[in-house]
Amino acid sequence: MKTIKRKAAMLLLASFLVLSMLGLAACGKKSTKDIVTAATEKANNAKSMTYDIDMEMAMSIMGQEMTMKMYGSGEMINEPVQLSMIMNMDISAAGNSQANLMKIYATKEDDDFVVYMGAGTGEDDISWSKTTEDASTLNQYNARESLDIYVDAAESFKETETEKINEKNATKYEGVITGDAVNKVIQESGVMEQFASMGIDESMVETISNISADIPLTLWITEKDEEIVQYRIDLTDYITEFMKASMKDQGVGSEDMFALDITSMVETITVTGYDNVSEIQIPDEALNAPALDDYSDGSDTSDVSDVSAVPDIADEEPALEE
Repeated sequence: MKTIKRKAAMLLLASFLVLSMLGLAACGKKSTKDIVTAATEKANNAKSMTYDIDMEMAMSIMGQEMTMKMYGSGEMINEPVQLSMIMNMDISAAGNSQANLMKIYATKEDDDFVVYMGAGTGEDDISWSKTTEDASTLNQYNARESLDIYVDAAESFKETETEKINEKNATKYEGVITGDAVNKVIQESGVMEQFASMGIDESMVETISNISADIPLTLWITEKDEEIVQYRIDLTDYITEFMKASMKDQGVGSEDMFALDITSMVETITVTGYDNVSEIQIPDEALNAPALDDYSDGSDTSDVSDVSAVPDIADEEPALEE
């Protein structure tokens, strides 16, 4: 089961990075033309931002119920590229539960883009690793071009109501991003090339690029400043198709044999500030982490890459009620 857990961890990380990128790109495009233009310009011109993340996932694997909650915060600087993300994960399965901590830092260093990832059960139990790729791959992602792609789907978005987000009045819009539009953004963003440095193989990358599921999206734009303050993405159908196809490609078994049913997966990102980050400090333990390439000789990587810490539900008996 450790192998499956490592693969599941990489699948979740891959989907999170792809869909976070898509969500941030999409937010400015789903309102009326004037509001969209103003919100998009502000987002594109922001030098930095901070945000909170909340994601909930419920699923069934081989008849066993599993829930995962991820919540935390992040910071991002656009030039030079830097980001940090600290996430808590609470996972429950087969009558067991486990709390996990994940930290991600990324920065541009000369001609390289370096990602540091740490995971464990708490601050005193974190294993770190790092990956490095050519920074030129980042240049393939053009936010404005991706935003233009989403304009084509703007007709599906409807204004619904006004709500308070971070004590600001924000107009709520609901719509759908089509699977074709999502795939187009992924193909043109350059993010697929970045996955190779994370240990995600070609078959998994191909699976990501072939997903056809639509993504319902809700976003909030402030009335006064026309700023994007929050968006919510319903990833249920997208991740269901992604996980089933990926697990099958990785040899876990057929769709029926694996009996995977994702009940819900919803991600909410709340922007807490623009132009409010001057520097992101990467801790020494991350800077001193071994590179994933150091394990290319086939040595054990379970302490580094087994970031999911998912209980072995296939090996556990359901808890008995007294």
